[in-house]
Amino acid sequence: KFLRSMQVWVDVTAPRYWWQEMDTYTIGVTKQSASTMHTITKGYLTQEDFEAPIYVPSLDHLNNLIRYYMDGNLKGDKSIFMQIKNDLPEGFLQRRIMCISYAALQNMYHQRYTHKLSQWRTFLDIVVEGLEHSNFIAK
Repeated sequence: KFLRSMQVWVDVTAPRYWWQEMDTYTIGVTKQSASTMHTITKGYLTQEDFEAPIYVPSLDHLNNLIRYYMDGNLKGDKSIFMQIKNDLPEGFLQRRIMCISYAALQNMYHQRYTHKLSQWRTFLDIVVEGLEHSNFIAK
């Protein structure tokens, strides 16, 4: 039970599809996010905003919508904003700062380490390697 009171703070940037799976973990995990709602119209998107390069016409399309939303006669139009969100690829990178208990991290480790998404192993390897008491997680 003591693992529930041991906390780890982690700053993670990962694609949207990974965050959807991370949202499975609600007990022992809190998240502060730079939400899509507040970040996708702060500026134009580049290939670096995605986990892997996206089709250039798709990037151009998104940036044209952002331009209309930020600058044109349609500035702030909610329908344009929703179109941007709807067209945003799942590989779009999002940043969240998480507080995770050792108990939740141990659970993630055993459930996700061999998951088909390689991001799980990368995430777990990096986090566990940085722990003072990693022996409690990877038993």
